[in-house]
Amino acid sequence: MKKLILLTTLLLAFACSKDDEGETFLDKYNGTSWSLETEKMYSGDLIVIKEIFTFSNGEYFYNYYNSDNIELIEWDGGGIEIINCIQYREGVIEYEPQDAYEAEIEADESNKFVFIINFRGEILYRIEFVPEGENLLMSESALGDYFFEDFTTTHILTKSDQSYSDFCN
Repeated sequence: MKKLILLTTLLLAFACSKDDEGETFLDKYNGTSWSLETEKMYSGDLIVIKEIFTFSNGEYFYNYYNSDNIELIEWDGGGIEIINCIQYREGVIEYEPQDAYEAEIEADESNKFVFIINFRGEILYRIEFVPEGENLLMSESALGDYFFEDFTTTHILTKSDQSYSDFCN
C-alpha cells in the first residue's frame, strides 16, 4: 500500500511540475493587474502618482496607465504628446512618428517576462517582471544614446483590483 501511495504521489508531482513548465508568464498572469504608487512634489504639494499594469496573452500583452502624464517626445523635431494610457503589442507601436517605436517580447517564461522597446532599431527600454511572493518585481532599464546615461530602476508591484480598462478605453 505504501508503494502505491508513493508511486501515485510521484506521478502526481511529475504531472504538476510538467504543467507548470508549459505555462508562460502571460498565460499565468492573463487579465491580472498590478499597481505602483509613488509620491512626487509639484509646486510645493505632495501628490501620489498611481500606475496600473495589466497583462494579457491577447493582442496587447502589456497595458499601462499612469495618473501623472507620460510625455512622448517626437524625435524628429516635433512636439510632445501627453498621454496617460499605453498598450503594447509586438511590432510597431502606433504613435507619431509612425514606424519609429517597436515592442518585442524577449522572454515569456513561467517565472519571468521581459519585453523591449526599440527606437529605429536601437533598444531604448528593457522591462522585466519576476514574481516575488505575492508581488511582482519590475526592473526597468533605459539604454542607448537617447539618454545621458544608462540606468535601471526596480519597483515592487502589488496586486490590484483596478485594471487598465478602469481608466482607459
